[in-house]
Amino acid sequence: MTAIARFAFIFVAGLAGLAAACGKGGDKSATVDLFGKRPVPPGELAKVKPGMTQAQVKNLFPAAKPTPNHHGSPSLSIGSGYADVSYRIGFYSDKDAVADVHVDVPTPLAAKLDTAWGPGAKNNMGDRTWDNAEDGYEVRTMEMRRKTTISFRPYTPLTPDFFGRQPGLVDELAKIKLGMTRDEVTKAVPGLEGPPKGGGSYIPYEGKAKGVRLDVSYDQDDKVERMSVQLPKRGAELALKAWGPRPATTRGTGTPINCWDTADKSMRIELSSDDSATLSYSRPEMSFCEVPVRP
Repeated sequence: MTAIARFAFIFVAGLAGLAAACGKGGDKSATVDLFGKRPVPPGELAKVKPGMTQAQVKNLFPAAKPTPNHHGSPSLSIGSGYADVSYRIGFYSDKDAVADVHVDVPTPLAAKLDTAWGPGAKNNMGDRTWDNAEDGYEVRTMEMRRKTTISFRPYTPLTPDFFGRQPGLVDELAKIKLGMTRDEVTKAVPGLEGPPKGGGSYIPYEGKAKGVRLDVSYDQDDKVERMSVQLPKRGAELALKAWGPRPATTRGTGTPINCWDTADKSMRIELSSDDSATLSYSRPEMSFCEVPVRP
């Protein structure tokens, strides 16, 4: 972020924070106890989940109002119950979904967050950050002299539940079948079809959990022959926890991997875990697993 852009953000956020006084409520002052022991939004704000629409947020908080004098992406303000704290919920500008939750507090109070949550890391702008993978929040502070904005960006964390109880397709891949045409994939999950036939740029399809990407590949007849799930490094451990290990080796190299058959035996799933973890789905005869998977 350039110095000019940062100044503009601080200026606009400052106006929003001052204008949101109607969203405070109460005559008591907040203490660091408001934030508990983990980096999650305080109080009722913890009910705000990733992907919620404005209508869903308003159902949670019927008293929510558009943030006065706010410019840019949509923003709703709700009462905090404290005289010196403001709550705002921001939405993406290009889709109706929650982007982040903002809590404006006095800077001396924000300085005590390290005692509540443990020391935060510092980014290249000097702001403190926390990544709460257990609850699914990225947290950042931005100091504006006497006021500090604490921003909580909710996300769906990757857990063993993502993989289900038995080996099979995950996330939106559950809507795809081997042998589907590119048009059928587009109809089933728009955006998952990948680059145009013959190559070209495209936006990788992000899964529902943070750090997950889905992909399909086609044979010469332009039909799905393989599907894959790119996972963060820790994803391999979580998949093994969900499905149980099935040791095998890679044909031709002998590299250790894990392989499973789906319940109907129509697909074989390979799990590699080098620099990143990848689940690959293909017909058993096209698998690189050298050691047969036993039930």
